[in-house]
Amino acid sequence: MKTKYIITLITSIIITAFSYSQETIVNIEDKYNLDPYATVLTDEVFYFKDANNLLDKYTGTWTFNDGIHYLKIVVTKHLHINRGSGNFDDLIYIKTEYKLNGEEKYNTSGGIGGNDIVSNNTVEVNYYEPSLTSCYRRKQGNLQLEYSVNSSSIEQLIWTRTNIVTEGWSECPNGSAIDNSEFLIPANLVLTKQ
Repeated sequence: MKTKYIITLITSIIITAFSYSQETIVNIEDKYNLDPYATVLTDEVFYFKDANNLLDKYTGTWTFNDGIHYLKIVVTKHLHINRGSGNFDDLIYIKTEYKLNGEEKYNTSGGIGGNDIVSNNTVEVNYYEPSLTSCYRRKQGNLQLEYSVNSSSIEQLIWTRTNIVTEGWSECPNGSAIDNSEFLIPANLVLTKQ
């Protein structure tokens, strides 16, 4: 039994190493400079790698609190993630804790993440807030995070969200209506690194 496990483990390592060697590495900041058909119509596998560590400045714990809105985000960087396209990406993911007037509304991971480099200090990610009333919230968005250091040498993230209303289900599997409500977290915030 132990020998079978060892053989399986060695085989998995060899297959993984071979698949990595067949990838074309592209810096994440250059991924939109590729011919869009190159990543779809060929057998070539691309790895959009954060080779210049542009995502590192966003990682960590960040907070905003104005007495009404409290937002705490924990940003983590994940390497070599298959996003379902056959290609791989280095990404950031954001776990959110949000309170409105002291009442917790969200404490979740998932839905917010990506790696679209806008500039050396700005990244754009997919944005989503869970529904509080149904199985699905129709509204989604894009979130730009701009890294800055203020005059007091405090690291900040400027949070700017845009909204997108997506098509999709008209009702949940149980027959209840899809959540068409507005987002709760404000569209424009300045978070401070903890």
